[in-house]
Amino acid sequence: MNADGDGYWALTDDDGYVRSMGVLPNEGTYYDQVLPIFCGQQRLLVLFGNENGRAYYMSDVTRLDCTEPSIRVKLSWDTNHTDVDLHFLRPNGTYNDFGSEQDPGSDCFFANRNPDWGELGNPTDDPELDVDDVDGYGPENIYLEPGDEGTYTVVVYYYSDHGYGPSNAWVEVFIEGGRVRGFGPFRLNSTGARWNVCTIDWPGGSVNPIGG
Repeated sequence: MNADGDGYWALTDDDGYVRSMGVLPNEGTYYDQVLPIFCGQQRLLVLFGNENGRAYYMSDVTRLDCTEPSIRVKLSWDTNHTDVDLHFLRPNGTYNDFGSEQDPGSDCFFANRNPDWGELGNPTDDPELDVDDVDGYGPENIYLEPGDEGTYTVVVYYYSDHGYGPSNAWVEVFIEGGRVRGFGPFRLNSTGARWNVCTIDWPGGSVNPIGG
């Protein structure tokens, strides 16, 4: 079937949760897309459609050469051509603090994607943003093997709607590889909107909505 328009891909886990998703641009007969394959078993779904019907592809994928981080936070949203950002603050951290040459900063986000938070020079205890998605849907993921005890904070910011208007955002928190909480949809009305999502207490691992 000749597809009309862009398609979509998604990776789901054994419980059916969508762990990652995005747009598959329609650029002709052949497609070349790099996907963020996670640890363990997952299912790849690909969908294209037009007025004549839908073309659907499904494949099970297993990755064994890795381990899940202690904390993973995932952001996704529902509009194309828009830029929504994920922020992850260390205990007693400050929003938008990307630090300096001498200071690693206390907010992990697109301007500070891999700050040195734990033991100096030890990359295994530092947070990392996998991708700064600037053109729609996400996902963006931040990973951390915590070196600090205390309360971490998750914030979402609508960096630019590029004239496409509101977006609905979702955040999911995974502890030791398991999904423990999901938040959203939360409506971001326009550029500059901010969503204070949740806190993560460590080492206990409890996840709590901000304001509730």
